[in-house]
Amino acid sequence: MVMKNKIDSFIKRLGITPYRFAKDTGLSMNNIYLLKNDPSQFPSARVFDLILERYKDQGIGVNDIVEWVPIIAIATSQKRGGRNGRR
Repeated sequence: MVMKNKIDSFIKRLGITPYRFAKDTGLSMNNIYLLKNDPSQFPSARVFDLILERYKDQGIGVNDIVEWVPIIAIATSQKRGGRNGRR
């Protein structure tokens, strides 16, 4: 099992800039861009708390921030020369 963050798509879905997201949550721009540009970076408990607390009125949950990717899906993607495959 692999967990991936969905911060990039989350910010886009909110229709805001990374700067606005940082201001809204109190997270640093460095933290935002690290998560936004690298889905393999897993948010800390503090980051989860800040995001969920800020957007709780919009019905945001953990599944809006991270997703579980079954290992079989990754292996299949690599066999097909997908994003992680080097064909």
